[in-house]
Amino acid sequence: MRKSRNYAGIEWVRSIPTDELKKVRSKVSVRDMASYYSVSTSFLYNHLRKLGIKGVALGSSKLTESDVIKIRALKGKQFCSVVARQFQVDRVTIQAIWDGITWGWLKGTDDEKI
Repeated sequence: MRKSRNYAGIEWVRSIPTDELKKVRSKVSVRDMASYYSVSTSFLYNHLRKLGIKGVALGSSKLTESDVIKIRALKGKQFCSVVARQFQVDRVTIQAIWDGITWGWLKGTDDEKI
């Protein structure tokens, strides 16, 4: 049986100012926020991404911004699978970072300031 959407909850979440959502997100998991607002976690993740909350601030990331910069610096120096084991992620994740598919919004390398 398909769960019906809570349109009132969705509209309520959309009406909350971005800075307020960021404050709450820094203290509470997305799953708990979704439960509190009576919306799905996937809706809340997508909504937070649209508001510009990305990476570590979103809370679903295994990597930090500094990890991504280190990973980018290793491109061409180590094999993808070796880097993946070092950072405990899948090699597809490393390749996506190197190709700019994920974490593309993050600028900088070890030599540059972010």
